[in-house]
Amino acid sequence: MYRKNQRISFIISTLFCCAAISCGTPRPISVAPCIKPTQTNLMIRWGNGSDSTPEMHWYELNAKGELFKGAISGAGDTTLDYLLPVDQQKYCSVASNLNIAFLKTQALHSPGKLYRFIEYSNRTSSVYLRAVWNPELQTFQSRDMRFQYDSLMLLIPE
Repeated sequence: MYRKNQRISFIISTLFCCAAISCGTPRPISVAPCIKPTQTNLMIRWGNGSDSTPEMHWYELNAKGELFKGAISGAGDTTLDYLLPVDQQKYCSVASNLNIAFLKTQALHSPGKLYRFIEYSNRTSSVYLRAVWNPELQTFQSRDMRFQYDSLMLLIPE
């Protein structure tokens, strides 16, 4: 009788844990309110890499405000994992600020052995903007992108 109660308790606790995990924050089903019909494929990606290894790590936000973490390993394997939804108003603010920063910066490509990057792309309208800089240097040209990178990193959960 004791073992039967133990098994029933184990099954109930397992089902409860599964239900609790699956009832997390739901993924957004629609794009953020600031997204125009021509921007539904907007992707914001930022991360870092090294020119001496093929490894790269990045985060990306889609037009719904879904945050993903991606990586390319030394073996060339690519992973992309969903992290969480970003508040859509916060997403709109980040996307707008990044758009302004790209308009101000125009071109930035000064990588070092280590590099950081921000990409702003929209396949629908054939827009692809990428800024790359050396995080070991704080140049005048990279100041806006460094600020945007730090702002984007605040979206990442601890």
